[in-house]
Amino acid sequence: MVKDAGSHLFSELFEEDKKPKLDPKQHYFWVDRKLAYLPSDALSKKALRLYLLYARSCNPKWLVCSMASYNAALKSVGLSRTAVDIARDELLHKGFIRFRTDVKSGCFKTTPVEVLPFPALEGEGFSISQNGHRSLKNTGESVISMPSKLIDGGWLKGLSLLDLRTLLFIYAHCRLRECLGVDCQVIHAWNRNNKKGVRKTNKSFGGGFHPSIKGKTCYEVVKPKQWWASEQALNLLGEGIYKALNHLIERFLLITVPVVVWTDPEDEDITEVTQEIFQGLVQFNGERAETKYRIAPLEPGDRIIWIARPRHLANNTDYQKYVERTEDEYSEAVDIY
Repeated sequence: MVKDAGSHLFSELFEEDKKPKLDPKQHYFWVDRKLAYLPSDALSKKALRLYLLYARSCNPKWLVCSMASYNAALKSVGLSRTAVDIARDELLHKGFIRFRTDVKSGCFKTTPVEVLPFPALEGEGFSISQNGHRSLKNTGESVISMPSKLIDGGWLKGLSLLDLRTLLFIYAHCRLRECLGVDCQVIHAWNRNNKKGVRKTNKSFGGGFHPSIKGKTCYEVVKPKQWWASEQALNLLGEGIYKALNHLIERFLLITVPVVVWTDPEDEDITEVTQEIFQGLVQFNGERAETKYRIAPLEPGDRIIWIARPRHLANNTDYQKYVERTEDEYSEAVDIY
């Protein structure tokens, strides 16, 4: 069962949203995927921010420990010296980190911190798994790839605990190559008053367009007005997820992008994101339509939704395949329109 997001109106940022820059130098770090599924009282906001800083700053030079200082915590995640001490004590007590006094760092003011294998929830407390120390070789579905820019650029400052948990959930469900963003069966935006997601215009494609669409009616993508969230998302994050998503858009951490989705007529749970709709490609008689999303008529079974996409992306294998797919789809759209 899936609940509708209700009437959460979006800001004008939708008109100004642009695709994130496809930067091949976007470095990233890993955190355990289970971090996105912790209950709301598992870690405080301060502790979660500090944990992400430690995970970002782990360095093989110090046996994969972090040497993040008080100054780094203030600059990167907005934590004062007192806040760092409180958050670090919480992480130590709950088994997320430990001090490594045996690691010789050459720095007398900072004690190396090891990010431990992720604690497993048992009853009301935590226990540390016994499968060895954290390794930089962790890959696959067990980890979340987080762009280092989130920490280095201070993007987590001012975010609430729910904002942080929602952001982690988004990255955990990001399927760039397959979905061009967050899995649409988990979170997406739409307009429930227009389930096809487009409106018919009074314009038709003339001789200047590709023969495959010549003479066909031009359709315009309608703006989304509601968030849609899966039962899993609602059970974990509650109704507050809608406010958090809007806040992440306002903080330039999340964008929405229109895509064509095909749904199996015999099973609505089977969906496929078939293509992205690019802004400003279709213009008639020299008009200015840079902000418009226009397309040819949809195929049977197709509709348009707005997928969520993190503005900052991790340069992993999924990202690289996403870049290739996006470039191919854009080239094809330019040829047609």
